[in-house]
Amino acid sequence: SSGLSQTIFPALNKGGIPWVLKTCNILWYIRLSIITFEVKQMIARIILMAAVLGTIVACRVQAEETNPVLGKVGDFVLREADLDRILASQPPAVQKRFQDEPQQRLGLVREILMKKAVVAKAKKEGFDRKPEIKEQLSYVYDNFIAQEYLVKVVTAGVTVPEEDLNRYYREHEKDFLIPEQITVRHILIASLKEAKPEEREKARNRAEGLLQRLKKGEDFAGLAKEFSDDQISSQKGGELAAITFGKTNSEEFEKAAFALKPGEISGIVTTSYGFHIIKMDGRRKNGLRPCPRSGISYSTGSRPNLSRRRPRNL
Repeated sequence: SSGLSQTIFPALNKGGIPWVLKTCNILWYIRLSIITFEVKQMIARIILMAAVLGTIVACRVQAEETNPVLGKVGDFVLREADLDRILASQPPAVQKRFQDEPQQRLGLVREILMKKAVVAKAKKEGFDRKPEIKEQLSYVYDNFIAQEYLVKVVTAGVTVPEEDLNRYYREHEKDFLIPEQITVRHILIASLKEAKPEEREKARNRAEGLLQRLKKGEDFAGLAKEFSDDQISSQKGGELAAITFGKTNSEEFEKAAFALKPGEISGIVTTSYGFHIIKMDGRRKNGLRPCPRSGISYSTGSRPNLSRRRPRNL
């Protein structure tokens, strides 16, 4: 046992306790260094994670600024880029109208979100799984694919010879006829025919009062914004879309409007909606669209039927 003690603990036998303490100090320093290194690594990882998270948040913020959210319905999110993509598929005239009139753009956003909400509710109730609905959806799908394929693939870039165009134009002049159209404004004082006589009389008196103010030179658009019961047109000073004769739901309104001259204001016009005052803004006479020239690729709306012969060869 003494030999064993001398072999294993030589430092103790030789009075080497200070050496043992020094060894312990060295081991403790090494352990402390390892712990310090691990702590530094952990801190570095935390800093790196914070930097990455900060970058992600900054990117999200930047994305929100460059492509803002216009509206949400459930899981559906409509962004600015989505709306631009939808409008890009429309004819140039439609795109310009939405660019020039922010209210039109806002109205489209509301319409999209409303439809998404209705569709979500319908799907939740299983309405889209009804056999008759699935059948109709398949027809809509097939029609859309066929139309897009014919326009964008089969007849894309079709060039019709000048001689064929001229002949087609002469034989189908009625297809190029532009009907007479007028642009008007109106002020509506609403009063249904079913209303009591005293109520209709009161509404007519209001219209008469506005007509007198117009005759004295007051601004038509200003009075329309303030007093017209047509909430949509009143926002635009009473302005209505271009009217083609026979295409409205009020014969009395049409007759009175088409009888006016540009800049002229009507008297009181009575319809089933109430009492109107109409102002003619402009008139476009009927005529023919000019014959399209050769070497032009035509859009769906203006492409002559000549180009539709191509699908028959499929």
